[in-house]
Amino acid sequence: FPEVAGVGSNQKTVEFKPVKAAIACITFAFCIVGFVVGWYSFGTIALFGACVVIAAGCIPYKTALQKVDWSTIITLATVLVLANAINSTGAGEIIANAVVGLFGGTSASPIVLLALAVILSAFLGCVMQHNAVVAVLIPIFMQIAITVGANPIAFAVAIICCNNICFLTPIGTGPVTMT
Repeated sequence: FPEVAGVGSNQKTVEFKPVKAAIACITFAFCIVGFVVGWYSFGTIALFGACVVIAAGCIPYKTALQKVDWSTIITLATVLVLANAINSTGAGEIIANAVVGLFGGTSASPIVLLALAVILSAFLGCVMQHNAVVAVLIPIFMQIAITVGANPIAFAVAIICCNNICFLTPIGTGPVTMT
């Protein structure tokens, strides 16, 4: 804005550098093509793109480190380890069998168990980080679905979708709460 341009003597001006912009655009296009074609996993391609952009000097290394949301990365890493532990130790199966037993054993209604997944996911999504809820609930409810002969994908989709119901509440996210 022209009326604010002269305010504050310590403002940085960003200089447009066409070579670095071209490198960033080509890297971005390469990553998109890699995602679509499926050359490697999403994480590998994204990490490669980030390394190229940082190595080329398009983004300063210190700025890149400052922009990373470390709390999300730490939460995701720990929750994925927890979810893997639930799967590999058999704890998911034990929890699933206990839940199915509470609702009538192998003859339990898949609709009732799906409703339980929806309610639990919606409630926990309001008080916990979404990625944590999904990573913990999906292995458990997929085992529940297998136990009662239901489609595990339906349970996974329901958990993912209902996990975001909190966005409809006034306290679902920080920005919505402030508004």
